[in-house]
Amino acid sequence: MKLYLARHGQDTLDKRGGWSEEPLIAEGVVQIISLSKSLKQIHFDAVISSDIMRTRQTAEILKDRLSLKEIIFDSGLREVNNGVLAGMDNEQALTQFPDLFWNSLAWDEPYPGGESPKAFFERINRWYKTFIEIYHSTDTVLVITHQGVIDALLCIIHNKTFTNRYVHFKIRTGQFIVVEVE
Repeated sequence: MKLYLARHGQDTLDKRGGWSEEPLIAEGVVQIISLSKSLKQIHFDAVISSDIMRTRQTAEILKDRLSLKEIIFDSGLREVNNGVLAGMDNEQALTQFPDLFWNSLAWDEPYPGGESPKAFFERINRWYKTFIEIYHSTDTVLVITHQGVIDALLCIIHNKTFTNRYVHFKIRTGQFIVVEVE
């Protein structure tokens, strides 16, 4: 299977992401229009997207521009659940939680009201196993999701140890990567 992993377009930079419901900004819409041109000649047998607003908007733009028939919105593809920090202004987050960042969490330490790196990785690993069971005989799949999810999925696929201390596979907003999955 050819698996296309696409990251959503740019959303606001002055708020914490994670499970925030911030929309794409104008730059993000432009990024996804450009992305659609790169994907124009590809037939996708399935399209699956995170159900968070920025990925839903990305998926809808691609659906219109690529004439996609159906998009499956899946909460399992959400970025890390950053709990009370989701959508919080960066300045407020720095005041309330000055030392709390994704890469500062211990493996088992959850965000307040959210997930730990371990819980996040386990959720993505479960999602991937189910995905392979369902789509193992599918030729071409587009998955629209988030940086952390793409990093975790590529660690699983390439048999690398996932960590929240650094990003193994960096992908910019509005970009995609293709991986062959057996």
